[in-house]
Amino acid sequence: MGAGGQSPRSLPRPDAGPAPAGFSPFPRKEIEQSIPDRFGRIVRAHGNRIAVKTGARALTYTELDAAANRIAHEVLARRGEGPEAVALLFEPGAEFLAALLGVLKTGKLYAPLDPGQPAARLRDLLADLGAGLVLADAASLAVARAVAGDDAAVLGVDLAPVAAPASDPGVAIAPDALAYVIFTSGSTGGPKGVMIDHREVLHYTMTYTNSVHYAPEDRVSALNALTTNAVASDIFPALLNGAAVLPYSIKASGVDALPAWLAAEGVTCYCSIPAIFRAWASRLEGDRGHPALRLVRLGGDQMLRGDVELFQRHFAPGAILRNGLGSAEVLVVRHCFIDRSVAIASPAVPVGYAVEDKDVLIVDDERQPVPAGEVGEIAVRSRYMARGYWRRPEQTAERFLDVPGSPGERVYLSGDLGRIGPDGCLAHLGRKDFQVKVRGKLIAPIEVENALLDMPSVREAAVVARADSAGDLALVAYVVPAEAPGPSDGALRRALAASLPSEMIPAAFARLESLPLLGNGKVDRLALPAPPPVRPVLDTPFVAPRNPLEDLVARIWVELLQIDRVGVHDNFLEIGGNSLLATEIASVLASQLDMEVPVAAALNFPTVERLARAIVERNFAFTPTAP
Repeated sequence: MGAGGQSPRSLPRPDAGPAPAGFSPFPRKEIEQSIPDRFGRIVRAHGNRIAVKTGARALTYTELDAAANRIAHEVLARRGEGPEAVALLFEPGAEFLAALLGVLKTGKLYAPLDPGQPAARLRDLLADLGAGLVLADAASLAVARAVAGDDAAVLGVDLAPVAAPASDPGVAIAPDALAYVIFTSGSTGGPKGVMIDHREVLHYTMTYTNSVHYAPEDRVSALNALTTNAVASDIFPALLNGAAVLPYSIKASGVDALPAWLAAEGVTCYCSIPAIFRAWASRLEGDRGHPALRLVRLGGDQMLRGDVELFQRHFAPGAILRNGLGSAEVLVVRHCFIDRSVAIASPAVPVGYAVEDKDVLIVDDERQPVPAGEVGEIAVRSRYMARGYWRRPEQTAERFLDVPGSPGERVYLSGDLGRIGPDGCLAHLGRKDFQVKVRGKLIAPIEVENALLDMPSVREAAVVARADSAGDLALVAYVVPAEAPGPSDGALRRALAASLPSEMIPAAFARLESLPLLGNGKVDRLALPAPPPVRPVLDTPFVAPRNPLEDLVARIWVELLQIDRVGVHDNFLEIGGNSLLATEIASVLASQLDMEVPVAAALNFPTVERLARAIVERNFAFTPTAP
């Protein structure tokens, strides 16, 4: 989901502005059918238009429809009619689109799996699905056969002409039939299969089409992982409006070639996670880059102010940047649109305003609405959302709640925190699961991340809570510097202290060349390494203890702060100290020296040298001096 919020003057607008030529609104009546029904209407209206193009090969809508029909007949010949899950293992390309359409035409549901995942994980997912059939392209066929074993048949898809007929199989499919199961990343637990029906896909296509004005003339990039919600958010709106889908494999072709590819293909609507956009747009020059691009949609992770500035600096004046908030369970529930006139004031970009038919509520732990402007859990009330979790009725019941007196409506508890401003704009404040108590105060680490990302010297940041030497939770910040070696820990602390309370200042900083990512492009917080037990990067040169008392104080600090060494001029607060650790230091010193040491000694005399001198002089009265 996205993140952020700011003053009303700098809020983006709630719509994309005037519609381009060729745009036709998506009628509400069109959501009461199946995806193949709507696709059939598009084929009849735009059969000669390009539907999908990869490299030099392009398929028209008529050709893609015929390929999907052949696959549908092959699937029916092996499995017969009836709803069941069919697993798809594909690289990005026309074969994937033909396969998913072919499965949908049979009345079955598809489940996209990543062929690059470990074999053991793929076997577990196939077992969870109970899939009796696996479809795969040529590149993934060996993997499919290895993980399917004797439990499922494997069908290779290469789009070459086959004996199966190219006619539509004619299977009747209800709007509430399941269309696909997509597995979540598992960042907060094991993967769960989210079940989406045809009506929900078409409802999203309606709201997305009518807000960004998709038209048959559009050429839409398909860069996001096939196992994420990208198919619903990027590909279906294109195919169900007669636009061209242009798959591009980041894994195969890299990010460096992306700008040239976008220009050569005349892409009008670009879609990716923010990190990919950042990687190539940061190397652009000039203010008229990619004049064909009219829409940049970033999703899957929070958009930052720097992303907006890149967009405004390098893209044509009429282009629009879209941010939003969504998940696999509810697709998109908030969005906003940014052009060159918008000034973003906060490090993270707001996720915006209401989407048709999806009400956002902010609730407390008792699931009651909180007062306006207060932080609570984001809940979504709608008739249009996921059916629930595949074969997980208990988890479905926990997150999807029926609305008494309103049949068909449900409330989805997102597990995310948010706040709605007086103008109705939603600020997203991170996962409820990631909230932690530090020194008795409830902290949302995303607020610390945003403060770090507001520094020009920091390119990426992630903040998590880890147990310190006493077993108490302390914040650890992982920073990717904009330029090596990056700012010192002291500089980071001082910058954060200008806007954050003391309990939100991380106890430790770790520098990484890049943050570990999940398959959907979000930060894999569970993979962040433990910070190394070394002295922080300080502006103060290291000076070793020079006498037995300084050595004793330094050793106590080393043990309690869990670092390898402490210099006599190092500031206690800049090497991870806090008021609780200061109390422990005073207690240990009093025991070692058989004398009374005030609990605030380490704070009042924040270097080894000054604390040792105060002990010798028995002068613990605090007199402020330069460290």
